[in-house]
Amino acid sequence: MSDSICVNALFNNGNALCKKTSAFHLDPIRVIDDGATIINNHPAKVIEGSGPPSGINGTFLVLFEDKIFINETLFLNNKRNIKINPQTPNSHKIKFTDHTVALSLPYLKHVSDRNLDHIYSIKSQLYYDLKASTFSLGSILLILLLTVIFYTVYKKRQERRQVKELVLNLQTGRDACSSRGGIVSTSGADSSV
Repeated sequence: MSDSICVNALFNNGNALCKKTSAFHLDPIRVIDDGATIINNHPAKVIEGSGPPSGINGTFLVLFEDKIFINETLFLNNKRNIKINPQTPNSHKIKFTDHTVALSLPYLKHVSDRNLDHIYSIKSQLYYDLKASTFSLGSILLILLLTVIFYTVYKKRQERRQVKELVLNLQTGRDACSSRGGIVSTSGADSSV
C-alpha cells in the first residue's frame, strides 16, 4: 500500500512523504499496512491472538504481529516482523504530498438526503407563501368587486327612488320648482300676494 512507506517513516522517526485524507466519513476500520490498522472514531471489539476481547471506542492505531480480530473480522500480518518503534513524530519531518477527499456511499447518501430535505423545505415555504399571497390577492379583489357591486346597486336604487319621486310629484300635481302646489299664475301683475 502507498500508506505503508509514510507510516513506517513516521513510526521510525524518519522523514515522511504522506498523503492526507479527510477522515470524518471514512470506513471505521482501515488497514494501512501489514500489522497496522486504524480504527477511525468507531467502537470496536478487539481480540489479539488467543487473548481476551477488549472493547475500545474512538480513533486508534492498532499494531499486531500475527493476527487480530476487530469486530469479528480477521486481519493478518504477512510480514510477521514489524520494524516499527512507535514514537511521537516530529512535525517538521512530515511533508504532505497530496490531499484526498474520500467520500463513502453512506456519507453521499446522507448529504443527498440532507439536500433533498432542504429543497423540500424551500419548496414547502414557497408553496405556503404563494398560497398566502394568492389568498390575500383574492381577498382584496373580492372586497373590491363587492364594493363596486354595492356602489352600483346603491346608485341604481337612488336613481329609481328619484324617478319614483318625480313620477309621484307629476301625478299629484306638485311641481318641484314651485311652492304653490302646481298652480301657475298666468296674469302679469298679481299684487295681492
